[in-house]
Amino acid sequence: MPSAFRNDAENTLMSDIGKSNDSEKLFEEFPVPTKENWKDQVVADLKGMDFEKLEWDTYEGIRVQPMYMREDLAALPHVGSLPGFDPYVRGISALGHAAQPWNIAQTTEAPQAADAAKEIVHARENGQNAVALRFDRAAVHACGTADAAAQAGVEGTSVQHIPDLELITAKMQPRVSFDLLAGMSSPVYLAMASATERCFSHVDFNPLAHLVSEGTLPYSMDTTFTLLRDAITYVDQRSLPSTVISVCGECYHNAGANTVQELACMLASAVEYLHRLTEKGVTPDAVARRIRFHFPVGMSFFMEIAKLRAARLLWSQVTDMFGVKDDESRKMHAHVRTSWWHQTKYDPYVNMLRATVESMAGVIGGAEAMYTAPFDEVAGTPGVFSKRIARNLQIILREESQLGQVTDPAAGSYYIETLTSEVAQKAWALFQEIESRGGYLAALESGFIQDMIEKTAEEKRKNISSRRDVIVGSNQYPNLTEKPLDSTAPDAAQVSAAIDASLQAHRANRTSDAAVLSQSLQEVLRSGTGNLIAAMAAVLQEGLTVAEVNDVLRNGGSDAPQVRPLKSFRAAEDFERLRDAVAASDRKPRVFLATYGPGAWRHARATFSSGFFGTAGLDVMNNPGFDTPEAAAEAALAAGADILVACSDDESYSDMMPRVIDTLRGAGSNMIVVVAGYPKDSIEALQKAGVEMFIHMRSDVGASLKKVLWRLGIATDKGNEE
Repeated sequence: MPSAFRNDAENTLMSDIGKSNDSEKLFEEFPVPTKENWKDQVVADLKGMDFEKLEWDTYEGIRVQPMYMREDLAALPHVGSLPGFDPYVRGISALGHAAQPWNIAQTTEAPQAADAAKEIVHARENGQNAVALRFDRAAVHACGTADAAAQAGVEGTSVQHIPDLELITAKMQPRVSFDLLAGMSSPVYLAMASATERCFSHVDFNPLAHLVSEGTLPYSMDTTFTLLRDAITYVDQRSLPSTVISVCGECYHNAGANTVQELACMLASAVEYLHRLTEKGVTPDAVARRIRFHFPVGMSFFMEIAKLRAARLLWSQVTDMFGVKDDESRKMHAHVRTSWWHQTKYDPYVNMLRATVESMAGVIGGAEAMYTAPFDEVAGTPGVFSKRIARNLQIILREESQLGQVTDPAAGSYYIETLTSEVAQKAWALFQEIESRGGYLAALESGFIQDMIEKTAEEKRKNISSRRDVIVGSNQYPNLTEKPLDSTAPDAAQVSAAIDASLQAHRANRTSDAAVLSQSLQEVLRSGTGNLIAAMAAVLQEGLTVAEVNDVLRNGGSDAPQVRPLKSFRAAEDFERLRDAVAASDRKPRVFLATYGPGAWRHARATFSSGFFGTAGLDVMNNPGFDTPEAAAEAALAAGADILVACSDDESYSDMMPRVIDTLRGAGSNMIVVVAGYPKDSIEALQKAGVEMFIHMRSDVGASLKKVLWRLGIATDKGNEE
């Protein structure tokens, strides 16, 4: 472009822009369409279909619209808030991830301390900027000496004494974020970490979540809250930045709760901690400052973003209730993990895709730290490859996708902002109902919380069984040729022997009398005159083991509380049980697709039937089509089929099925006969002819497959009749 012409064009453009700014807006002469105009156009495009068909109801009871506009935000008070300012909907820091990227906090759970140490070094060298050590079942359940050996190294790292922890942290940089995920033994490891002068970020002590999951605690409620009080006092006195209380949503999420229930229960449990600890003399500011929230993030992308934003808003309201003044204490510290509930055992590589969606929701929602589950977390044993993929997924979101460069990118979205408000309102109302029933523990003891969540869980199970909720690779689109993942689990017997040998060597080498040490700790617990964390640090330094400390805690105070536990399950479990039963049978049953009649119908219904029976792992035999019903039946007999599925159009079934069944029965076969479709005008006649089942889009797939496997002698549960 010649320079003179370019200059003229630029001058004209700038002149036009100036006119627009000074006088009237561009395109002001065009009318601005309203939401009513849009809806009228949509109704016209639907050509008679109800507009309400485009709306849908979530499990939370929220009616989601097909479109949102600026006017939907007019009444939302939080929309005008800024990042880093109360009520913290937009995040707890002014620049969010742009100034401080979220911590990539993948867990280390190698059974032995030496292996855990190597894994941490490897992860740190390959992009992980935080360390989360998951302890074994002996620690999580605070096992005493009588039970610890059987649980040592199971589902986590065995750390039984100070030398184990020193081995794990020896090559760890001093200021790296370090989380101790030790369940009910977390206070003991708080004491152990301080005894080694190791700085840590978080101690995962959440006794109320343990109570929900297990139905009881390893020691009394009084001991529990004494430990919580002393943990807060201990870190306050030493000016440590650590959080020492967890409020976790996994126990509700994994039991089938919806988002509103999850949030309300988390808030109510946090308030229970606040109430009980303030009664023990801890200030609300001190308690709130030491709490970290752990959120599972599932597959409902926008709902999960809204959940994290709503959670910060609600926590701000809770801290207002308690008169918390310090700004840092009012901020919600949020750790996120991808959903265990959504992971599948079959077609496990799809879990990578799920983790991508969930991790993105976590980042956009404002997580400070995040754990992305390896794709084989439930399908096998996570190894170097799957852990690398999980870690790199977060690194890609941060480094390649630059997902953290803009603070609160969800802000201003008409849909997400509206959803944030609706989730917050419903969760707050449910939280208030829990409080009106006497608070969290009272609602738990009465069964209110369990009944509420179990009702939602049953609704989810039914929708999964009927495929209203799709789980790719499990209840829909199964991979019929997949092979199980190889297990990389270490030899349990060798691990147990090595851990036991280390423990025996430690006991043999210590110079202090274990009984005397235990008695001194018991006295502090009994008298209530000292700090339990400091007392535990002292006896651990003298050589007492974690199990021996837990013996003292278990024997102190009144009886442990008892409630009805919430049972965790995964979305795909029912379908996985069907596939497991088929895989364990002597012979995989064969499903023969008897394709007949018009090509379009038989192809469509054969495809549907293949996916229907494939979800149970049955051997599905497709066919190009038969000229006569008799030929289809004879081919099924020759193939040794157990199930014949007729795939044709509705009009053909009246003639086809009696001929198919006569041929089968004439050959002495008891083959199960199924019709793909629901020919409503001939159902009764076809049933009389011998058709046992009709499969179609409205079928309860899980119940139908249970019935079939029961007929074949594979499943013990007959399932529900259609």
